[in-house]
Amino acid sequence: MSINYGRCGDDSWRPPPPPSGRPTVFHTSPFRAVLTPTIALRLRSQVPDSLWLGLLTKAPNLDGLHWVELSGGAYEREPLILASAGLQYRVNREDIVFRCGGGGRVTHLGVFDDAGQLCYYGACLGATFSAFPPADFRINAGSLKAKVLHAA
Repeated sequence: MSINYGRCGDDSWRPPPPPSGRPTVFHTSPFRAVLTPTIALRLRSQVPDSLWLGLLTKAPNLDGLHWVELSGGAYEREPLILASAGLQYRVNREDIVFRCGGGGRVTHLGVFDDAGQLCYYGACLGATFSAFPPADFRINAGSLKAKVLHAA
């Protein structure tokens, strides 16, 4: 028997064994994140008009490369609209909900352009902790803060 660790939409998901005897805990909804622009976005120096939010199971390296996105089941990227929130940040205007069970492996959020290139990323932080992985990922309006690019 094989154990499936965190494939979206798979009912056979089981939490991984606890490390060193400690109980495993998962962040729960609603989630929030401060998003950092990737080097590729900084080189472009302009944020694309169309953005998509995705769930990452592995954070990118410092260059914004080698990330791993959640896949399988009912998972799809969700459209993201950013609005100005002062001089330092832009925030999401609307609530975003990912409905995909077994997402206990999600550690980061990623913002992609239409071509699938990663533009922003940040650690996915939950409101509370639970012994069970979240059944859905809810991000309230204003909970994603993307740093503004300043012209050089």
